[in-house]
Amino acid sequence: MEQQTFEGTWEEILLRASELTGRRVRLIILTNETSSDPSTDTLDKSLQGRVGQSQFSALVATAETLNQRQIFTLDRDFHIYRFRGNQSFEVVP
Repeated sequence: MEQQTFEGTWEEILLRASELTGRRVRLIILTNETSSDPSTDTLDKSLQGRVGQSQFSALVATAETLNQRQIFTLDRDFHIYRFRGNQSFEVVP
């Protein structure tokens, strides 16, 4: 299978969720070298020291994009995350 590269903001990548569904992906957080606002934090800086947070953020964002409340995770604390800000996820198993 041919590898493809997508680059953009998180929001731009999420627009491609339908074509990436079911495929293995690799997420690399790039430094924000083109930002004219030095106070803007990149995702990796915002989540630094919070083990697992970036994976959970990606899972929540993808679930919201796909309108899918059912989540498979072995994390026992995932119930604290909210779907669309106010609904809890249906955690499987």
